[in-house]
Amino acid sequence: MGDKLHLVRVREGLENYYSYIPPNLIYLLSDRANIAVSAVWRGTICGTAIAERFEDVIELRSIFVDPGFRKIGLGEYILKGLINTARDEGVIGVTAHYTEKSFPKHRSLLQRAGMSEAKASAAGYMIALGDIPRIDKIKIPFDSCSFADVPRDLMDNYRKMCSRGELPDYVNVLKYRNPLKNLSFLVADKGKVAGVLIGEKNAAGLRLGGLYSPKEYQGRGPSILLLSLALTEAQKQYPKETVVTIDAISKGAIKLCEKLLPRKSLIFKGTEFFCYLKL
Repeated sequence: MGDKLHLVRVREGLENYYSYIPPNLIYLLSDRANIAVSAVWRGTICGTAIAERFEDVIELRSIFVDPGFRKIGLGEYILKGLINTARDEGVIGVTAHYTEKSFPKHRSLLQRAGMSEAKASAAGYMIALGDIPRIDKIKIPFDSCSFADVPRDLMDNYRKMCSRGELPDYVNVLKYRNPLKNLSFLVADKGKVAGVLIGEKNAAGLRLGGLYSPKEYQGRGPSILLLSLALTEAQKQYPKETVVTIDAISKGAIKLCEKLLPRKSLIFKGTEFFCYLKL
């Protein structure tokens, strides 16, 4: 291709192209379903984008352009190249999540690539386990269990609800790369799922994915029970300096986090923004 600007599909083992991929995302290249592309001009790598695939949708995880090649449309070129590659491989949707701090720098790029106007989708909280006060045992008239010891009939019910779209994707354990069974919990009402919380490992330490309770159970206790179970178990198993990130999707979950987590000890609190492109 000579001196022409072109895209290279980055695969595991092509270490020359790793420089613009965050170190904590290199592992994504081991799964060939994930997609990474780099822009190359005159033998020089100018920037890279990488996305993680979940069935027929990809999530943009990182896009970076070399400072020497910025403000010439290269970011748009790379992102559109990633999107076109995904479309050719059967992907039907592209998602992107950004923090309140990082989103303004990417807003224009995402819109030029065809992504929807971003909407606030969650509040994120980061705090060290040792800074979370002891949570008293919650007494509500529902059963609870971790994914490590969930009864088979309840697990079957949970899976069916996920497959039918009765539970949101953010509490579908199959959407998580490193779920932790002992930090993921279900609350049940006579065998019916009344609430879900998924725990996983992440680059910072631990993450508690979006807390969810079906509408008929909201305000009746499952959410506070789930969060208390997960935090109490995390405090038992991990050092107090371990950082835990909590995603609060609904207004109720946000209020709950505001109530349980001491503000003065928060490492970070911010809004997550979400945008989408249907292919």
